[in-house]
Amino acid sequence: MPRAHRQHILFTLPDLHPGGGQVSILRTAGELARRGYRITALTVWRDTPPSMLDAYRATFDRVESLQLRRSRPDRALVRLRRLMRELDPDLVHATNTPWDLRMAVVGARMARVPIVNTFTSMLFGDMRTLARRLERRCFRGHLHGAVAVSPVVMDSWAAVMDAYEIPVDYRRTISPGILPFPLEPAARADARRRLREEHGIDERATVIVNLARLVPGKGQLDLVSAFARVLPEHPGAHLMLAGEGPQREALEHRIASLGLDGSVTLLGHRDDPQTVLAAGDLLAFPSHGEGFGLAVGEAMVAGLPVVAYDLPAVRWFCPDGEAGLLVRAGDVEAFAGALATLLGDPGLRSRMGANGMALIERDHLVGCCVDRLEELYGAVAPHRDRT
Repeated sequence: MPRAHRQHILFTLPDLHPGGGQVSILRTAGELARRGYRITALTVWRDTPPSMLDAYRATFDRVESLQLRRSRPDRALVRLRRLMRELDPDLVHATNTPWDLRMAVVGARMARVPIVNTFTSMLFGDMRTLARRLERRCFRGHLHGAVAVSPVVMDSWAAVMDAYEIPVDYRRTISPGILPFPLEPAARADARRRLREEHGIDERATVIVNLARLVPGKGQLDLVSAFARVLPEHPGAHLMLAGEGPQREALEHRIASLGLDGSVTLLGHRDDPQTVLAAGDLLAFPSHGEGFGLAVGEAMVAGLPVVAYDLPAVRWFCPDGEAGLLVRAGDVEAFAGALATLLGDPGLRSRMGANGMALIERDHLVGCCVDRLEELYGAVAPHRDRT
């Protein structure tokens, strides 16, 4: 893309509630800002706590919201028209949630600028419904580029991309982009000590960590059940879960019913995943479905080995036996066996952790991913029409 002036990228997203998509956009935007781009975030829905608003304001040039209400979409459209005139972006980058993409397409057409859409998850739902057919008709020919966060996501959405008439030459598989682990050895050791002391965890314990929202698809109930199976053999182990969500009460009940109260810590929502990873010895990730698996990449770049369900998206960058152990999705007994293997072999944990760090640093750090994104932006730039 020509750089005669500071190119202005407008990111649209549903809201600023903490999640993998919001974290990925924040990291991408931070790298683009360092490269001289102007960046604006436009959310569709009114923001509610917990929110990443402060982090977004610290990174983006501007953060705006359409404050969409389904009962009055006309008000959001009026606000969108005003903002597109005021912001004057060079390109719109959407994130594929239904209303986010709809507003992004309308806004890009208002401003006569190209639009790139990131597909972040597997294709869910029936694309043959009347609403989906109308959506495809409205989007056809108006999406100029596509990013899929993994090959399996690209394959999942390929037919829809065809229906949208996104040129094959303008489709890219680009992972979300992992930040280098920021803590030097001394700071890492201090973070490890402080977090363990804060929650009464023995400094000699082997700590299994999990980073994910507490929702059914993330598999924490499976994890607690698997941990209960390995604890008698490894009484020095401890499980630490960082995240918040509607399944917390069910998790608390499962923990109590299995007699794990002293061996499992629920940290709640954390803004410092690096501190949690510093306090851990391995990551457990029993998610039942992922477009990428950001927590796995973050653990790998921190040098932690991984036990996860064998999802195609995770296997793409975390090969079984190299950076961790992958087991059949839903097989709690096999998951427990993999945990036991790593808990009992510090040398294997160390080797897998080093392998994982090298894999991420080679192909999936944010700088490398933004290089690929810039190339796509440049490819779709001729679609800008200010006539």
